[in-house]
Amino acid sequence: MGMDRLEQIMRSFGGEAMQLHAPEDRAVFRAQAGSQAEAQALAWAALPEAERVALVKAAGAVPEACGDAIPVAPARGAVRVFDFYASYPDGEKGSRLKPAGHLGRRSMERLDVFGRMEAQGRRRGRGFALTASQVGIGRMYRTLVEDRDAGAVRCASGEALMAGGSRGGTREGFTDHRLALSRRIDAMQARVEAGAALVPVRGRGAPIPARALVDAVCLEDRDLSDVLRAHGWAVTGAIVTRAVGALAAALDRMMGIGVELRSLDSDKGLRSVS
Repeated sequence: MGMDRLEQIMRSFGGEAMQLHAPEDRAVFRAQAGSQAEAQALAWAALPEAERVALVKAAGAVPEACGDAIPVAPARGAVRVFDFYASYPDGEKGSRLKPAGHLGRRSMERLDVFGRMEAQGRRRGRGFALTASQVGIGRMYRTLVEDRDAGAVRCASGEALMAGGSRGGTREGFTDHRLALSRRIDAMQARVEAGAALVPVRGRGAPIPARALVDAVCLEDRDLSDVLRAHGWAVTGAIVTRAVGALAAALDRMMGIGVELRSLDSDKGLRSVS
């Protein structure tokens, strides 16, 4: 299981928690802990409750540009602020795009794991390691799985009726739609499973199968560092870079890039689907 939201906040605001203590107390935390993360966890636990609550609230603060109508919500997670544009008349016949937020406010959207990875890369000046196509297939995979799983309960919405296609939303059309989703998802997963797992070179840690890595990131919205820790890996820059490379390669295979067609009697007994 991944970290819950409170654990994420504690990890993200651990530095702030340390700074709220006196220098001599910070030195004690570092001496007692085996790592910076453990020292920050000790610092968090030693704070008065009111200061811990203040840090949690800060994690859910709404950017000033978005206005005060949006509630503070620490469980919301990281967000991206952007402008919503619309076309406005310009002169007698012309038009131009202008920000169209209500009362001049900007909009915001919650970031998924790919958005958080991109924001972290920019913040560290490293850029984003995944391509737009890799991110797109990862999000598509998540959407297809969510659509299939949500289909366990049949509804009478317009979307469900449209899913029935030429059958007009009948029970048979609904079932056909779910079967088509399952076949598409199975094909994507087969491509991923055709690749190698992420195997430790030195040190502790269990192998991470490519499918487990993709599912943890795309379906469970877990950060790579969280996935590595869950499998007993030490989280270092070099190891995270390896994990990003393994994820990128798996997403490429999901798109059918770099996957060789095999017969069923091949050495691994797998057939990739293009």
